[in-house]
Parts: sequence; C-alpha cells; structure tokens
Amino acid sequence: MEESLEEALRLKAKELRNTLIDLKKHDFDINVEKLKANLPKRKRCIICTLKIPCKHFKNVKEIPKISVHTSEEKLVKDTEEIIDFSQFVPNFPKETKKIGFTVNYRGRELKYYIDPHIRTTSLPNERRFNLLCTIEAYREEKLQEELKKLEKARDEEQKIIQEKQQSEENKKKYQIKQKERLLKYREDMKGKREQLRNLIDLEDKQKKMKEKKLQRYYDMQKKTLADYNQKKSLNDTTDEVVGKELEGISLPI
Repeated sequence: MEESLEEALRLKAKELRNTLIDLKKHDFDINVEKLKANLPKRKRCIICTLKIPCKHFKNVKEIPKISVHTSEEKLVKDTEEIIDFSQFVPNFPKETKKIGFTVNYRGRELKYYIDPHIRTTSLPNERRFNLLCTIEAYREEKLQEELKKLEKARDEEQKIIQEKQQSEENKKKYQIKQKERLLKYREDMKGKREQLRNLIDLEDKQKKMKEKKLQRYYDMQKKTLADYNQKKSLNDTTDEVVGKELEGISLPI
C-alpha cells in the first residue's frame, strides 16, 4: 500500500510539475495578449510598443483590434482532473474524524493526519503544490517588476528620442525662419538699391537741367554784356568824331 502510494505520488508530482509549467506558459500567453490588447488604449504600437505615431502606424485608428482568446475554464478543469489525488487516498470510514498514516518518502517515514471529509489530496503533494505556487507567485512578481523596469526604460528612451526629434524640428524651424528673413532682407535691399538708383538718376537729370539753365543764363548775360560794350564803343567813336568836327569850326564873335 505504501509503495503504491509513493509511486503514485511520484508520478502525480511529475504530472503536477508539467501542469504548473503549462499553467505558467498559459498565464504568460494570456498576460501577453492582454498587454497587447491594452497597448492601443495607451496609444502604443502593438508591434514595436512605442508611442504612436511610429513607423508602423500613424494614429490609433489604424491599429487592428486584438481580441484576447483565453481558455482558462478548460485549463483549470483539466488541471483539477490532473492533480486530483483522491483516488490514491485510502477510503476511511465516515465515522473517523482524524486518521494518521505513515508515508515512506525518500527513505524517511513521515506521519500525517487527514480528515477524509475535507481533504481530497495527500499532504506531501499539497505542501509541494503550495510551495510551487509560492515560487510561481514570486517569479510572477519578479517578472512584473522586470516588465515595469523595461517599460520605464522604454518610456525614458522614447522621451529622449522625442526630445531629440523636437530639438531637430525646432532647429529646422529656426533655420527656415532665418532663411526667410535673409530672403526678405535681400528683397528689401534690392528694392532700396533700385530706389537709390532711381533717386541718383533723378538727381543727375535735375543737375544737368540746372547746369543747362545756368549755362543759358550765363550765355545771355555774356551776350548782353557784349552788346552793351559794342554799343558803348560805337557811342564813344561817334562822340570823338563830333568833337573833332566841332574843333574845326570857328564860332563868330
């Protein structure tokens, strides 16, 4: 009886380990699907997990909907069927409250007490199962901590990338603005140079007109002076001739 119970416990322990591995894998797959399903709500890409827009999607509307398919009820049911050790527990009389029995486990005899109305699994396997559950919970907690660290590092990296992109955009905007100001300055200078050239041409024309006007005035004054001198010279000659003629004539006394 003890040997068959030990063999059954060993076989069921192996099945329990496999079941726990399947449970862990199943829970991990479900958590991954839930995480992917929640990514669009957090405005993150389901492929690269970066914030949208990214190289895969421009906005949240482009992301395909993800449905989380779980088979927890079936898996739990199958697990319960696998780890059910009630068939290996002796059938005690209903009147018995607590019954003790000895188990030879790895060369040691262990004494256990069981209430047949409550317990459906053997104590060694239940203790092992609880220990494995504790270990699994610890691993799950560590996994969640690592996921949080990775997410935090990814957020910081994304923040650095966004800041760098924003800096590049600001730099480009500044360069474009400076280029526009330079083009405007060149256009303004071109217009001012054209205005200055027109002003210089106008001043040259006015100067030439003024010089021509002065030259005409000078010529007129010169001609007037020449006419005056010529007329005066004629008058002087006439007076001289008349004087000579008067000198040759004797007046009667």
